Amino acid sequence: MRRIGCVRLMSAPGAIVSSAPARGASGPPPSDPQRALREIALEFSPRVEEAELGLVYVDLTGVQGLFGDERAIAESLRRRAAVRGLEVRVGIGGSRASARVAARWGESTPAVAPGEDAAALAPAPLALLDGDPDAPALLRRWGLRTLGELAALPAVSLFERLGREGLRLRDLARGVDRRPLAPWQPPRLVEASVDLDWEASDLAAIGELVWRLAGEVAAGLAREDQDAGRLEWSLRLCDGSLREDDLTPAAPTREPAALVMLVRRAIESRPPPAAVTGMTLRAYPVRVARAQPSFTDPPRPSARTLAEVLSRLGALVGAGRVGAPELRDTHRPDAMTLEPVRESPAPARAGGARTAAREATGRGLTGRGLALRRVRPPARAAVRLAAGRPAHVSAGALAGPVVASVGPWRSSGEWWRDDAWRTDEWDAELEDGTLCRLAHDGAAWFLDGVYD
Repeated sequence: MRRIGCVRLMSAPGAIVSSAPARGASGPPPSDPQRALREIALEFSPRVEEAELGLVYVDLTGVQGLFGDERAIAESLRRRAAVRGLEVRVGIGGSRASARVAARWGESTPAVAPGEDAAALAPAPLALLDGDPDAPALLRRWGLRTLGELAALPAVSLFERLGREGLRLRDLARGVDRRPLAPWQPPRLVEASVDLDWEASDLAAIGELVWRLAGEVAAGLAREDQDAGRLEWSLRLCDGSLREDDLTPAAPTREPAALVMLVRRAIESRPPPAAVTGMTLRAYPVRVARAQPSFTDPPRPSARTLAEVLSRLGALVGAGRVGAPELRDTHRPDAMTLEPVRESPAPARAGGARTAAREATGRGLTGRGLALRRVRPPARAAVRLAAGRPAHVSAGALAGPVVASVGPWRSSGEWWRDDAWRTDEWDAELEDGTLCRLAHDGAAWFLDGVYD
């Protein structure tokens, strides 16, 4: 009979992992709690599925002969987690749903008896349903509150209103889980290594090692018809230490020359502190679909050329300072992070862009309003106030009395962080007709932009 275990971190509701020591844990907290949780589950079964952050499912079918009954297995899982610095809750049932309920509410009975899944799920809230996150809200509008109430609905009526998804949700509410476990698989690697009888003390000698190993890695990738999506290497130094580093190419590749160039440039930007006695190069293979270039789209740079340019920039300014800006999920102005540069998708067809422009013009969405040209980074400004409003502005070449101003507009957020932000913004017109955006962060004034 199928038996599924659910192991859930108790750091915070919703499986939010905390770096603070867990209550009841005997060891220091791990640097990667999710990885530690997965490794603990793998000690009991090779079939482990990572469901979400802080929660894994483990197939416990047939392991009772090794670890004892299910209560003993749950206690062993908790003890192993405590040694790793984690506090977890464990639930065991015949399906993912019943195991998850047992992990959340099973204070004294962490295991749901075989055949009792529907009864254990009946009082659980609809929030435990997997799948469409909007489904619980829809079901609550129907007046449903628990999985038992959902399980009691007629299958035909649910199918008429929600289709196959309705039947799947009803099955989960009854403890019927038809989807097989999706076991975690370790990332596949293509690796090459060499140990030297002598010491490579200069970059030219290290470059020869890179060329040798990159050729072996490229050959391994070609045999599997895959490309390197990520590269890692470790340099064994003469003082016994290990120097490790990694990079993500702008586009996956298996060309030996491109791999050599990427790794050599990275090593040149961060040379080892001692002579090298050995090296290991690893590539994480990914499969890239081959596509024929379009005759109508504008030409695009080759993946090799893009990777070479980025690696040279990384050697000049540092690999961590080269990337593509990505907006953060926050209201903080201009908040962004640098992510590895990826090959951009094919551009939209010109005809579609022209059609969209014509439609926008027809709706009157173009040719109206002013465009704000942002100053990045914002320039420091000297602002003199009169009656609490800007009266004179001086910011480099832009200077003069203010003849009209509108504001302030307050924007603030993330009060719970040490770097909480608060900004007052003004739109000001200078005597010469210049329209500009001023910002005050509570300590200093800045020129944030100029209107065209």
